[in-house]
Amino acid sequence: MKSNENKKTVILADMGSIRAFTLSAPGTALFPHTGPVTIEEIRLPERQRDPSPIGRFPEGRSVSESAGMSPGESHNEETEFEKKRIEFIARKICDLVEQAGNTPWCFAAPAAINRQILELIPPKLRASLVSNTIADLTHLPLADIEERFLNPPHNH
Repeated sequence: MKSNENKKTVILADMGSIRAFTLSAPGTALFPHTGPVTIEEIRLPERQRDPSPIGRFPEGRSVSESAGMSPGESHNEETEFEKKRIEFIARKICDLVEQAGNTPWCFAAPAAINRQILELIPPKLRASLVSNTIADLTHLPLADIEERFLNPPHNH
């Protein structure tokens, strides 16, 4: 992080939520420093399983055999759900970064989705990314978010 960065956007994501904040360094804003300003917090809905009988077929080898119904194959439903969820998160991040005026931004997401999300962010927006943390930080309190992303570690 460059020392002359006075304002930045922090975006935290996991498969269930997105949290975005604006951080301003103390003493650099026109108003007294009051901590992180929440831009948006989104709780994504849980995956809903479809209980409908579509794709079910009789189990049995012949017409005379009577055995119950067997569920059809899931056809990669879970993989498709995750792919769509990651695409949604990436689109939302693009919107948030653009709304912030392409100010420097920081991103944190678990290893399982971090790279996949960043690959979907256009290079123009990725160019203003100043910090990428591979961890799930979505549950951090605001004070910890500010400490982690606004105050760089001091070398002693």
